[in-house]
Amino acid sequence: MMQIAFVTLATVSGPLLNLVWANNFDHLLAMSITPIIIALAFILRWGSIIDAVLLGMFTAAEVYIYPEMATLFVMPPASFFWSGYSVTKSR
Repeated sequence: MMQIAFVTLATVSGPLLNLVWANNFDHLLAMSITPIIIALAFILRWGSIIDAVLLGMFTAAEVYIYPEMATLFVMPPASFFWSGYSVTKSR
C-alpha cells in the first residue's frame, strides 16, 4: 500500500508536473532513467555480462537523451558503482 502511495505522490509531484508543463520532455525522461541506473549500480554482479550490458545501455541512453546534463545525471550512479567496486576489490 505504501509503495502505491509513494508512486502516486511521485507522479503528481511538483517538479515532474512542472517539467511536463514546460514541455521539457528530455529532462523528464533523463530524470526517469537515472533511478534505474542507480538501482543497477547497487545490484551489480561483477563479471556478469547481462548486468554490464544493461548498465551500459541505460547510461548510453542517458547521454544520448540529454547530453548537456548527462554528467549530473550519471555521476550519482557512477559514485555508487565505484564505491561498490572499491569495496569488492579490497576484500
